[in-house]
Amino acid sequence: MELLWNARNGAAAIARVPIDGPLPCRTVLVPRERVAHALRRELLRTGLGHVLAGTRFVTPLAAAAEVLQSADVVGAPGEEGLRPRRLLALFRQGLALAHFPPDLLRSRPGWDEAFAETILDLEGAGLRPEDLASSEDARLRDVAAIWLALGKSAGSSWTAQRVYREAALSLGHRPDLWPYPGSTLATVDGHETAVRASFLRAIPRVVLALAAARPVREHHLCRVEALYGREAAAALGAATAPRVQASERDLLASYLFEPPAVLADPGRPRSAGPDGTVDLEEHAGIDEEIEATADWVARQVLDGTPLEDIAVVFPALGPVAGLVAERLARLPWADGPLPVHVAGSLPLAGLAAGARALAVVRALRAHLGAPALAEVLPTLRTVAEEARHLSHGAATDLVWSLGTVSGNPARPEGALNWAPRLAERERDLAEQLSRAQAAEDDPDRPALARRARDLERLLADLRAVRPALEALAGVAALAVRAAPLGSLWPALRDFVGKWLLQPGEGPRVHTVLDERLRPLAEAAACGALTGEDALEAIEGVFQGTRIAAGRFGEPRVYVGTIGGAVGLAFGAVRVIGLAEGHLPSVPRPSALRQEEGARPEPRSADRDLWSRDPATRRGVGRPPPHRRSLRLLRPRSRPGARLPARLPRRPGAGGAPMARDRLGPAGRGRLPENALVR
Repeated sequence: MELLWNARNGAAAIARVPIDGPLPCRTVLVPRERVAHALRRELLRTGLGHVLAGTRFVTPLAAAAEVLQSADVVGAPGEEGLRPRRLLALFRQGLALAHFPPDLLRSRPGWDEAFAETILDLEGAGLRPEDLASSEDARLRDVAAIWLALGKSAGSSWTAQRVYREAALSLGHRPDLWPYPGSTLATVDGHETAVRASFLRAIPRVVLALAAARPVREHHLCRVEALYGREAAAALGAATAPRVQASERDLLASYLFEPPAVLADPGRPRSAGPDGTVDLEEHAGIDEEIEATADWVARQVLDGTPLEDIAVVFPALGPVAGLVAERLARLPWADGPLPVHVAGSLPLAGLAAGARALAVVRALRAHLGAPALAEVLPTLRTVAEEARHLSHGAATDLVWSLGTVSGNPARPEGALNWAPRLAERERDLAEQLSRAQAAEDDPDRPALARRARDLERLLADLRAVRPALEALAGVAALAVRAAPLGSLWPALRDFVGKWLLQPGEGPRVHTVLDERLRPLAEAAACGALTGEDALEAIEGVFQGTRIAAGRFGEPRVYVGTIGGAVGLAFGAVRVIGLAEGHLPSVPRPSALRQEEGARPEPRSADRDLWSRDPATRRGVGRPPPHRRSLRLLRPRSRPGARLPARLPRRPGAGGAPMARDRLGPAGRGRLPENALVR
């Protein structure tokens, strides 16, 4: 059992993996590819570059898939993103359930997501549908029935948890199925699911490397013991963080999240004053904080810090990732935008091309209503001789000038009126334009003559966008006529590929979506979704699709979550969004367990206000949150703007000024290993 506090410990653990024979051969299981890159770099930095010879870095999921392939078991990962849509199709078909009313599952949104998350948790715990089928609780029997139907619909498409479970069973019966020779070092942190831990334990000649954690909580020790045994829990409970006091950052890394007894020890080292390695900032809102982040990154670059050594991290992956990446990309750079890597990728709908494609899907769901159609027309490719597209104003004028009643939920067939109206309106405009041009010199009809220019522009816009609009009306006709998903998606994919203007580089939207929607369209249950249900399934997959932004290891600024940065090393780290997140995140109330009309439990920092302030509980008088940022620099880095040794009081706040050394545990969790760089 190895205990890891930072990347240097991980490199040393790799070097200690036993080697048999004259040639080195070892396997290292890492949670993510970027951790493998960080370990390779740390081996080179610490003079252990020779260890890289014969060392293979693999993720556990890839290793489990190799085991199944060796056992001739057919199962491909990737079912997680498709499962809610499969459940939606099953609910539409109707299932014989004892507790959950089928009409409720079909009519109320969110049940597909709730059941998908519940079944995924059950899979991670190592349970099977058969384990619940004999339960006395009708709810559990319903979950088992839905789970069984879901498995039949998915076929060989598996979740990662099922891949781990089947691989663990295969190794348990035949250890020789392990495809990699030599010893194996598996890095774990105690947050793995039961099936993933059982797979790791089943690997022959495996050495576990457990990431240390602070504060050491009893429930975490119990979990580690349940997953990896009493020895691992005892080693974690007895571990002490390395104590370094060369700088303020070292002090912070040594004592952050330690228990109050350790922090109150009069003999522990204290800060000797600001040295530029740790700074605290307070901002009034997200805009100000993002601007300050961009200024801080610019200063680090000017100070000579390599891009790959700069990190901006926050509690949870959300819209703030895209906002930060977009703002950093606008910083001046020699070869274009400043290179940025977003760990965890960006939502497809947050990109310009993705937002346009999503607007098309939503316009179809709105039955090509006039307002939705006016939003889509400027994003469509025209057939005009000059390269141009319609402005939003021109699109709005054109849509309302067609003079047709568009579709709506009460009358979806109104979407079919656009195509015939286009031809009629083009003839009308051409005739009006001819009369107006003929009346240019007629003093008796000045109004008609003045309209010539407007009619000419309107007719040109109509002719330019008519082919694309007719193609969109054809897709809408399929939806109105209840075409199945297997027919609707190919038509929509071809329309997006041919007529939608997709700015930016990288893979095209229709290509990315086709990789995820083709299995659904080809499946018997999901492919039978029709009309509105099919469009809802397409939009659901769309919103769950994410696109990689940059590649870790290249010269790029790292943008990601605190948890995602565990195991990585950086020279300068900025932690933002501390007023918005909670480490770890407070679990959401289950939709299956939420009582009707119950007040949702407050989350994050609102919990204290909710419990203490009656006015806050009534939603009255809540002050705006103050956002805080923490900056960490290597001692040898040039310091940025320094704060005084004792920070001034916030206006309107009582009490003594806050000392820089008072960095007690303000919440649960721990900083990533990037706070422990040498």
